[in-house]
Amino acid sequence: MPLAYDPAENERFWEKVRQLPGFPHGEEICLRSMLIESNALFRIQEVLHTIGVSQEKPLLVVMDTTPMRRGEEDLKPLVLSVLRQAGWEVETCILQPDSSGQVHTDLPHIYQVKEHLSAQKAVISVGSGVVTDITKHACYLFDQEQGTHLPYLVYQTANSVSAYTSNMAPTLIEGVKRTLPSRYPDALMCDLETLRDAPRQMTIAGVGDLLAVFVSMADWYLAYRFGMDESWTPLPELLMGNVDELLIQSAEGIRNGSLEAMALLAKLITLGGIAMSLSHATAPLSGFEHIVSHTLDLQNEVRGKPLPLHGTQIALATVLGAAAYRIFLDR
Repeated sequence: MPLAYDPAENERFWEKVRQLPGFPHGEEICLRSMLIESNALFRIQEVLHTIGVSQEKPLLVVMDTTPMRRGEEDLKPLVLSVLRQAGWEVETCILQPDSSGQVHTDLPHIYQVKEHLSAQKAVISVGSGVVTDITKHACYLFDQEQGTHLPYLVYQTANSVSAYTSNMAPTLIEGVKRTLPSRYPDALMCDLETLRDAPRQMTIAGVGDLLAVFVSMADWYLAYRFGMDESWTPLPELLMGNVDELLIQSAEGIRNGSLEAMALLAKLITLGGIAMSLSHATAPLSGFEHIVSHTLDLQNEVRGKPLPLHGTQIALATVLGAAAYRIFLDR
């Protein structure tokens, strides 16, 4: 079942999306290149050139300390090697875990990245949702302060969360998670071999994050009809189409790690981030189930415990939300 709106089509994709009701005409959307294919890593030079980054511009590569594999190779040194062999000067910014053993999207990590930025550099994040959100928001703050636009490429290392293409950054501020306005990347790279070889639990979390659509869009529409939320627009549902059916149909392929299924999941996650951004709201993919997840995160933060994967919590909380709707409708 083909996607009605395929983000990998790039210009054609945006031409079609601009025709949807509720599209925010007049807003600048810098997300110009979305490459979702096998061996995409080895086209990174081409993608950087597409967003105006030549070898004369130094690169800041942001990553954490988590080991990652791509086939038999260590992913992060491989990415750095590909960039250096293509002729770029590469500087790295390594995000260190806190006392819980994890890296969180918080102001200290955001400011750490921001200190490494300059108008002469382009930026690449190599990581999953947290590394992406930290880097994204550091670039956003720098852009706002300097009146510039840093070229920023996201190298997605797992099909884990819809953060990669959103212009928002859920950030822990004084122990409370707040969704801050942020910015789009200029380019997204989804190397299917990288996504296939990511830890299985990361892929499960990505599916879990998308499962929210089974209840979140209903939450949003009901809030709109009851006069509680005027942000509702049909755009996200039209853009994401039959995401629920696609997830069910592709479940076996996702479980087995087929490249075709990895590509589909990456595209659905990409659409989720774009849908929220174009709607100026997290509500299309964030309803009751996210309140449950955020509450669990806050409890773990207070106790100094590691946070479970976001999407795993969302999947379980979506079951609760669906059960609540079943009871409501039956009564």
